[in-house]
Amino acid sequence: MFGWLRETSLPDHPDPSARAVDVVPLLVDPQRWHNEPDGPVAALREIATEAHHPDHQAAIALQAGNRDYQQRVLAYLFVYPRIVEHESDAPTEVRCIDAVATDGTIYVLTRMPDTDTGLVATIDDPGGNPVIDLLRQMMTLTYPDGSNL
Repeated sequence: MFGWLRETSLPDHPDPSARAVDVVPLLVDPQRWHNEPDGPVAALREIATEAHHPDHQAAIALQAGNRDYQQRVLAYLFVYPRIVEHESDAPTEVRCIDAVATDGTIYVLTRMPDTDTGLVATIDDPGGNPVIDLLRQMMTLTYPDGSNL
């Protein structure tokens, strides 16, 4: 899944400063992730390339909610499975989330199957991580001037 983390005001909440955070998937045909022969990162690369078209940029900006004063994008993220090799066990699939926040912070989250908690790390240098590069590209499309609402 590819999308963004969104913060939204809660107008009917008794506390006027109350906010909700949720993940909004970018509307991408699910078959694109499965049909790309080079995998989901290649599909994300194609989607990011297409997003440079002005019509796509307008749709992303509207879908991201940056025109609604009650919402703001916090980060773009990409959720994907990865196989981890163990010396003592069979290979295990883990769920990974790479995210780039509007302030430029890079987050890498991983969670093993059958666990309630995961690991979260912030990194300074992604070392040429293609997913992080593409998420940064998407962030600059939403906020071309570098502003964070």
